[in-house]
Amino acid sequence: PRVNATWGNDSPATDWNRAAEAAGNAILQVNPNLLIIVQGIQWAQDLRGVSDFPVKLTIPKQLVYSVHEFPRSCFNRSLLFDNTPANLLRDDWNTHFGFIVTQQIAPVLIGEFGTLDDFVWFPRFLNYTNGEYLESGVSELPRGHAGLSWTFLGVGPYGVAGGILKSDWISVEKKKVAYLKPYMAPLLPLINPNIPFVPPPSNLTYVVPMPTAKPTSAPTRPLFSYFHTSGNQIVDRNGNSIRLSGINWEGTEGPGYRPLGLWTRNYKSLINQVKEMGFNSIRLPYSNQMLRNTS
Repeated sequence: PRVNATWGNDSPATDWNRAAEAAGNAILQVNPNLLIIVQGIQWAQDLRGVSDFPVKLTIPKQLVYSVHEFPRSCFNRSLLFDNTPANLLRDDWNTHFGFIVTQQIAPVLIGEFGTLDDFVWFPRFLNYTNGEYLESGVSELPRGHAGLSWTFLGVGPYGVAGGILKSDWISVEKKKVAYLKPYMAPLLPLINPNIPFVPPPSNLTYVVPMPTAKPTSAPTRPLFSYFHTSGNQIVDRNGNSIRLSGINWEGTEGPGYRPLGLWTRNYKSLINQVKEMGFNSIRLPYSNQMLRNTS
């Protein structure tokens, strides 16, 4: 959601939180095991509205909020690109999205972040994802909390922050990887292959309603829930805290409707390289146009 989006309950045409709530509940009616990830407004950098108007899902434990963050050197559209020194930005981060974690409202996924060459901002933000919400240098997260999930921007040498690979789409930006390594989480547990996937009925139709003041009754939930949330953590079905430490692979949201870099190498080799670097997930942005017959 960009500059015209709002977060509230009095502007149906622009209240992004209401649209996200309606869409999320529609998705959960079809598959109640999916995480519903809701970005902030103002280029995904502002989640302050959550304090007064939280998204209300029929299955609250499937809700994750998401935010984007970059240093001033990358992107002058940021709410936080003022003259605030890097060591004082924690107050801004706490105000715009950190409170969701510290107040145990829900988990937060850093959907996009990165830098070209600001290696003062970069470690401070990474420390923030590990729970350093104050300048004490000590994590505020309880024992067993894996930290805020994140997906770095990005795989290739594009966008506002460059990426983890250089222009040949093979050579690695080793300095960035070195900064990220200590914050990477283990590979995610596999879904139990013995649990069959039950697709929805082929004749299922669903019209997305505008959300009401109270969520409708929750759909029947299978017993084999996979990822869900507990307080401010994403957890697996055994209740273990997990962390997405992934990377964005852009392109599917653009006019080509396919991941960038495939003109240089096979997608399997690129995915294997991403895994070998230590990332445990890939975020694929996409646009609505990608799903239309005319695309």
